[in-house]
Amino acid sequence: MATISSPTSRSPHKLVEQTIRTPGRQPSPQPTHFNVAHKNGNGNGNGHRVLRSATVGYVAPEFKGRTEQMSKVREQIKAMKWIPDELIDAQLEWFYNELGIDDVYFQTESVEAVVSNITSLYAAKVAAFAREDKRQEIRLDMESSDHAIYIDTSEPGISAIGGPRYEHRLEAKYLDTSSNQTFRVESFRSTSNLSSAPTPTKSSIRCYFVYQCQFVDPNPSLSETRLEVISDRMFLAKSTNNTKQIYQEIIELAVNRTGPVIEVFDIEDSIEKRLVVAFRRRTALGLFSALSDLYHSYGVTSSRKYVEQFSNGITVMSLYLKPASNLSKEFPTLEQSIHQITKEISLLYCIPQKSSRHCLPVGRLSLQETIYGHCVWVFVQHFLNRLGSEYSSLVSALDPNNSSHAEILSTIKRRLRTETFTSDYIL
Repeated sequence: MATISSPTSRSPHKLVEQTIRTPGRQPSPQPTHFNVAHKNGNGNGNGHRVLRSATVGYVAPEFKGRTEQMSKVREQIKAMKWIPDELIDAQLEWFYNELGIDDVYFQTESVEAVVSNITSLYAAKVAAFAREDKRQEIRLDMESSDHAIYIDTSEPGISAIGGPRYEHRLEAKYLDTSSNQTFRVESFRSTSNLSSAPTPTKSSIRCYFVYQCQFVDPNPSLSETRLEVISDRMFLAKSTNNTKQIYQEIIELAVNRTGPVIEVFDIEDSIEKRLVVAFRRRTALGLFSALSDLYHSYGVTSSRKYVEQFSNGITVMSLYLKPASNLSKEFPTLEQSIHQITKEISLLYCIPQKSSRHCLPVGRLSLQETIYGHCVWVFVQHFLNRLGSEYSSLVSALDPNNSSHAEILSTIKRRLRTETFTSDYIL
């Protein structure tokens, strides 16, 4: 993890601390980004289409064996005796009906897995009660070859650098892998209280569910855009007609582009905005977690996030964004923040994953400043360590006692040190 040195250790000519803390500082002008032309004039005067709240998102198919499974889970928990009998029903009610987990999870998981998760969550609550600060930290992960579950507590709108970083973990293991297997992701932040304690807490539970894709047609043409052909079967079963229409339109644009396609939607009778990004799979490594760091820098949090894969090679990410009300720092309005976020996604798409992205989560540099730092970093490489490993290899290959060899080495060394690249030469 990257660390930032203290102000006293910085060179006196560096003004990073004063610059980033200037009151009222606003983002710098943004570069042109990939945009989607809207096909109609409906909206709130901001160019965004409006989605009817009743038609937004996903609706999980009903799990008819839910009640029977719940009874079996109760019996096993009671037999294990880890949870007091008088608290079992309350824990089951919280996990099944209040946490916000849909029926796909209960239909997919075995009774033993559900029991393990409920017991682990209860243990985390007991451990939190024993802490001096009474802070509840729930960290639960379950990984297998075809699906995974991650549950964590975090504060909305803040990138927890010291946390488990589950987004990075699932991204590296399931989304950005070079294997032929592809996975879809569903994530939501629960509105349920962590406990019945009267003391309010800023943290809430964030859940991630990863499922291996089962495509209708695993090998279609790369130009195929019909959802009924290229979709995952679970996506077709859960998504509303409105979501299918949105994905159909954005996929038709993405298959003809080399960069990302970005569109924002207003949601009727809701403060939330729906941000949808489509791109060619594995052309934007690390984008899922980087998006979180990006909207956190504008005081925005997500209530739900989805990553859908399609067998024609297109990935679509859908985020439901709203202001993080728990933050004390002042941020631009949601409309202004979303405008900046949509512009800066193209910067995230362009910047290499292994570059300066680590500066963004700590909040000391904006994405624009991070991009600038990356460009400067690449530029100064032409001036630092100019001799390089090749020169060392040449020295070891030549005879230093041979005057002609020594003269050649001296000439090469002098030229490498004095005749460096200029900005005009690089351009």
